[in-house]
Amino acid sequence: MAKATALQLAGSVDVLNDLAELRLAKTGATKFNDAAVDEQAGWVEDLRGRTTPCGDGAPAVCVLDTGVNRGHPLLEIIIAPADAMAVDPAWGAHDDGGGPSNMGHGTEMAGLAAYGDLATAIQLDGTIELRHCVESVKILPPVGENPPDLYGAITSQAVSRPEINAPQRRRSFSLAVTATDEQNVAATEN
Repeated sequence: MAKATALQLAGSVDVLNDLAELRLAKTGATKFNDAAVDEQAGWVEDLRGRTTPCGDGAPAVCVLDTGVNRGHPLLEIIIAPADAMAVDPAWGAHDDGGGPSNMGHGTEMAGLAAYGDLATAIQLDGTIELRHCVESVKILPPVGENPPDLYGAITSQAVSRPEINAPQRRRSFSLAVTATDEQNVAATEN
């Protein structure tokens, strides 16, 4: 990345001949993350106002993760209440699976599934017309972990919930959590 005036660039023709392209630098997410809360809220409000949710019959991205915070202004218009589920309904669909260290991960993955790179979406002009909706299935309990020998059964149940909830909807699944490598854990414990 370089910062230069047009006059400075004109004096660097030898260097520029070696480059395939010149373009403006992208604004990274740091600008938005480090901004004041009220400024962030303004960007969220603007993006929400420019977002057109998907229509009836649209396909879905189903995020299997820690749950979702449907109260987030960018997600409440994209995830219907019935489309936020949990493998065990007693866990609730809200984003707290796996305990405090994991909170927010499912909501972030749902945002990524809906908008892609949020920094890019915020900077775009005009409306954003979503061609898909988002579903969420919480696969982690509010505290602790699932037993490793049940991972397959839990994943199978997680896939079944949205299939039963909206059987005609086309969808793809995103399993956004990972498991500890049990072999490495066992080796370090011995």
